[in-house]
Amino acid sequence: MNNLALIITDQGSVFERISDALQSGGVDVKRIKKVVGAVLLLQEDVFRYVFVTYPVADLTMDALLKALRARNCPSRHAGVVILAPPKAYGEVEKYINNSANHYLSTDFSESDMAQALKALQSVAPRASARALLKFTLDVGDKRNRVLSQTENLSSTGMRIRGPQSYPIGTRFDFELALPGKSEPVTGVAVLVRHTRWPAESIEGFGAQFLEMDADGQRQLEDFLRTADPDRGEGIG
Repeated sequence: MNNLALIITDQGSVFERISDALQSGGVDVKRIKKVVGAVLLLQEDVFRYVFVTYPVADLTMDALLKALRARNCPSRHAGVVILAPPKAYGEVEKYINNSANHYLSTDFSESDMAQALKALQSVAPRASARALLKFTLDVGDKRNRVLSQTENLSSTGMRIRGPQSYPIGTRFDFELALPGKSEPVTGVAVLVRHTRWPAESIEGFGAQFLEMDADGQRQLEDFLRTADPDRGEGIG
């Protein structure tokens, strides 16, 4: 697997610290100072990771992330880390779990970077997909059947619009109607987190797949290969 990282920063000392940490972990790096150049470079190489310091030197963070997550961008599934001083976290929070995957303070430690890489490596490519979802779960002594909609999908889970009254750890049976597929994907999933409204764009929850038949898994993987990449964090 490609193990190349793009570092977008005009801060020399921060670049050196990011680069040293990544290279010690076996990650190759490229650096560019301007977002305009980064947008062009993202069309030429496939990057597994993108690290960008905030504020950016030109254009906007929105323009960079839009270009990165575009359907024709070779690096659209890259894990994105935004680095900013702690006092600026409130300005970048809207990007985390929306278009970027992780936040790091610019004074990060070695363990901070190691945890960020571990988190990025565990994120499966996701697709932005509003698919019809039917799920059934037990609430007390009642069997509830709920009609809902997904916000994104990956090979390992989904983010779902819906009530946040269900506790983490709740298991449910589901039927997922993928766009363009004639038969629903069925299986069992578990609720692993609630979305952070309004920092995230929806009120709902993330679920991880526990069981799915082989045909359903193939349908989902075929769908993910051709769908638009998600601009969000998924279940994590």
